[in-house]
Amino acid sequence: MRLNVHVGHGKTGSSFLQSWWAINAEVLRHRHGIAYPLVAPRSGRREDAGVRGVFSMGNGFILEEVLDEPDPAASLAQLAAGLPPGGQLLFSCERFVRSLPGQLLRLEEAAVAAGFSAVRLLLFVRDPLAHAHSLYAEMVKAHGYTGTVDDWLLLYNLHEAIEHFLEVQALGRTIQLTAFNYSLAPTQLREQARGWLEIPGDAPFADPPSARVNRSLDQQELRALLVLNRLLGTDGRAIGRRLVRELPDLPARATVAAPEAQIRFLERVTAAVARINAFLPPDQALRLQSVAKHDQPGDGSIQLMPDQLEVIAAELLTLGATGVQAPGGTMVW
Repeated sequence: MRLNVHVGHGKTGSSFLQSWWAINAEVLRHRHGIAYPLVAPRSGRREDAGVRGVFSMGNGFILEEVLDEPDPAASLAQLAAGLPPGGQLLFSCERFVRSLPGQLLRLEEAAVAAGFSAVRLLLFVRDPLAHAHSLYAEMVKAHGYTGTVDDWLLLYNLHEAIEHFLEVQALGRTIQLTAFNYSLAPTQLREQARGWLEIPGDAPFADPPSARVNRSLDQQELRALLVLNRLLGTDGRAIGRRLVRELPDLPARATVAAPEAQIRFLERVTAAVARINAFLPPDQALRLQSVAKHDQPGDGSIQLMPDQLEVIAAELLTLGATGVQAPGGTMVW
């Protein structure tokens, strides 16, 4: 048996893969011998969001519970019960690239004790400048961030987490890493995951309700969220999540930093990118791409379509009904 862990990272299509695996969990188990658990044995917590095709963090919380058990090997064996010879147990969580290194070797030890022949990791990386721009919108949408994109490029540090993760996984005896650069082939995500799991390319599967499970904000939505985040703090996160959940197919374009901010960013990450690339296949190496075209500053206006405004207003009413207040004590409606 093999223990498979998709470790992300964020903004590389993780939500789509997690929804695809969750929707097809029965097919994966019964036709392909791959268990993608949806219920944690101890807590009973369920991975329902992925099944519905909406944003989730995958089923990684189940593996986190396993690693908290006194005997994680027994828990892994329980989750793999009934799999055929050569079966696979599959977990996915994009935060694992940051959270798993401290427990990765313990996971390997438990997997070996449970009868797994290998721990196989799947990592999607993304060219750093493109990823930083995409992650900026995610920080505004999902974490209440209120700074500019130029400010964000000064704070971005995911390359440090990726480098640390790669260094730790290289210490494992049975750990096998597969890595793809999402920037090179963003539409090949499913095919690359199929290949990693050794699923035939013609095997039929159900599709998630939307091809874009966790889309980015468009620029007008992002401007509106920056204002709302300043008023609501982290409570504004509910608005961004509702926009992408209820309007999943709106086109989006990343907000791009000023040229000088991009140049400083690329200079800052150059050495780390070289160290990361030493772990990656040459044809999947990260690229220090040229400076992207800067967004020209607008007049400060925000132009929303009626359906976007309806979603924002509906969530504001929900937040107001639960007592959320702006600074100064004024109720936000």
